[in-house]
Formats: sequence, C-alpha cells, structure tokens
Amino acid sequence: MTKDNLRLFQGRSNPSITKDAIRQLREELPTIIEFYSIYAEMIHAKFEALKSQGFTQEQALELCKTL
Repeated sequence: MTKDNLRLFQGRSNPSITKDAIRQLREELPTIIEFYSIYAEMIHAKFEALKSQGFTQEQALELCKTL
C-alpha cells in the first residue's frame, strides 16, 4: 500500500495506514463473507466425498483440516 492510495481523515495532516486498512476491510466485508460461505461449501463437499469413498468420519475430518 502506498501513501498515494490513502485517504486523509478529517483533522489529520497525515494519512493513517491503519484507518485506511480498516476502511478497505469494511468495504470488502460482503465479499469476504461470500468467500467464506463458498469455502465452507467446498470443505463440506470434500468431507462428504471422503466419507463416500470409505473414510471414517474421523479420518475425513482430519483430511479436511487442509483444503
């Protein structure tokens, strides 16, 4: 992140990298939430596929700790 991309906040003469990062995070929050929803679906699909291939529930769960 460069200072060129930062916004000045009222009453400040210097941009705040932390506040700008928080602003960006808030703007991206709906996309982040959507990503984690899709990610959860992928993990669940992997878990179910492993079980259908004969892995025990415990084995499938262990293998789902990494995608």
